[in-house]
Amino acid sequence: MLADSMKICLYAHNWHYIDLYQPLIDEFETRGIPYDVVIFYPRTETAARHVTRKDVIELSQWPSIRSMEAACSKVPFIGETLFAIFMSRVARRLIIGNAYTVIVTTDDRALFFPPLLLRSAARLGIPTILYPIETLETPEGNYDAKASGAPKAPTLVKRLARAVVSHWYPKSVASYHGASVYFFATSRVLPFLIFRFLSVDPWLRGMHQDLAKVAVNSRLQFDINATYGMSPKKLVLTGSPIHDTVARALVDGARRKTVLLRRIGAGSHKKLFLVIGTHLRGVYTPAAAKRITAEFQRVFDTLSTHIPNSYEIVCKVHPNLELGEQAAMMSELAIRRIRLVKNECGTYELIAAADCIMTFGSSAIVAALATRVPVLAYRAKDFSSSFDEMHGALRSVRLLYDADYLMRTLDDLQRGSIRVDLDARMTDTERFGVFDGRNTTRMMQLIEDVARVTAS
Repeated sequence: MLADSMKICLYAHNWHYIDLYQPLIDEFETRGIPYDVVIFYPRTETAARHVTRKDVIELSQWPSIRSMEAACSKVPFIGETLFAIFMSRVARRLIIGNAYTVIVTTDDRALFFPPLLLRSAARLGIPTILYPIETLETPEGNYDAKASGAPKAPTLVKRLARAVVSHWYPKSVASYHGASVYFFATSRVLPFLIFRFLSVDPWLRGMHQDLAKVAVNSRLQFDINATYGMSPKKLVLTGSPIHDTVARALVDGARRKTVLLRRIGAGSHKKLFLVIGTHLRGVYTPAAAKRITAEFQRVFDTLSTHIPNSYEIVCKVHPNLELGEQAAMMSELAIRRIRLVKNECGTYELIAAADCIMTFGSSAIVAALATRVPVLAYRAKDFSSSFDEMHGALRSVRLLYDADYLMRTLDDLQRGSIRVDLDARMTDTERFGVFDGRNTTRMMQLIEDVARVTAS
């Protein structure tokens, strides 16, 4: 059987992306298919629940890599280049030593190991697949996000660096509203320009030249990728396997909700108002992040005072945030009223159990479309227009643009006058995701098809 000859590498470019692989991991274990989860990202608080897993290969903790990284960091100008050369050899040894037959990755752009792994696999004849994320991605959304975080007055050194990047890696520079925007910070990308292993066009996931297949989460994402120039033969509509988790949880929602509320210490008789947290790190300028944080404090105060006591308010803290960082966005009043949840339970089981869901721009909003409960999306004043691009197209989601509008919406919730337009919800699910519970099966079939072609 083909499964007997396969060994799969699941590369996660950040710790919380390991969670997205869980449905696929469950399938591997059920069928006895050997696999490894590989990660190079440094340890964070998010890593705590993963580092003890036997299936995780944590490259950043290898003594040889740590010592080489430390040594290269002391070499001016070319230190990072030397470290990349060393890591290219590590990638090759990793693939050969573990006899991987297929490599699946959550990213093809992040500096610098994911594209390095793809290049090494291609040279060894090992096929690679890009795993689908949850939400929609467009080049225009990335233009706006990068423009929002860019310094307004770059120094002379940065201008010179940008000139070099524009010449050697022109696809990483785009024109947006009459100005040039850069996908990578120039200081970060300069050491890697000589290698030519970066994606030919980083503004859209899946454009890396060494990928065999690109799995996408929705028909709309398929069309966007094809319109942008990706070959339709390279694209496979699988849906996001993590959405199968929500589909399964909704089947036995009432019982699961009771168990879940007890697990987090809440009253099992209450309704659940779920707030899906976000983070601002590395996305906005410090000044904008400070303004958004202040606005979030007003929002959490409004939630605390305007949601009836018949609801348990739960905030699922973003994987990239520590509990203390989330609490810093809240007043003492809000902290007393709102229950913060980190690792006690997963985002998707909370979504399936919720009676109302609110996000600040989380990709998990797509999973929320699988439910029939009200979904609210709060847009902070300093959020980039990529928020509007994504959320504005969702017909069954109520967009909130300030605390006053939030207050009126919560008053409607208390009166029971918020209604979900089920026709609009169905339209949203058809455009933005696949919720038939078979996404993992399709992803598994894609892996087998790619392995079969390689074996033949």
